[in-house]
Amino acid sequence: MSTWLRLLNEVKNRSSEGYLTNMEKQVCHNLVNRLSVPGKTINLFGPHGCGKTVVAWVVASLTGSAYLPHPSLLRAFTLLGSRICIVDNVIGDEMDIRRILSEASLRNIEGLLIITNLKSSLRMETISLPAPSSEDIRMVLDHYARWGYFANCSLSEQPNFWQVMQACS
Repeated sequence: MSTWLRLLNEVKNRSSEGYLTNMEKQVCHNLVNRLSVPGKTINLFGPHGCGKTVVAWVVASLTGSAYLPHPSLLRAFTLLGSRICIVDNVIGDEMDIRRILSEASLRNIEGLLIITNLKSSLRMETISLPAPSSEDIRMVLDHYARWGYFANCSLSEQPNFWQVMQACS
């Protein structure tokens, strides 16, 4: 397994509030509070590499939600004790989101978090996660170095977390 994939698995396994940036923590708490109200559908959006997926992993852990890394998995999803579903990597166009809403309704999902790169044009609550600051990227690289990854990686002007991981692997 590549260093990049090992790190991605490590990040997912260690996903907790303690490893989030300050902005990610604020978004995480906001999502947990909003998803505690039955019937909520929320669109978390932001640019590539801003930390949406890591926030989703932490929210799933804190709320006991089901995390689906791709919308196609919703068709096969069965509710196993989870009333909230998080669907990642959604294209974000109106048709795609309507299909997800329909699938969720058929499965009696009470809370839905849809993660996209762009804000949905449909009427639903939205939360934006902005691009990480250079301070955020330094903090994340420090975590990775403590875990034994990218210890010798110098921070160049990488604008997001994915590009940092790719540049350092």
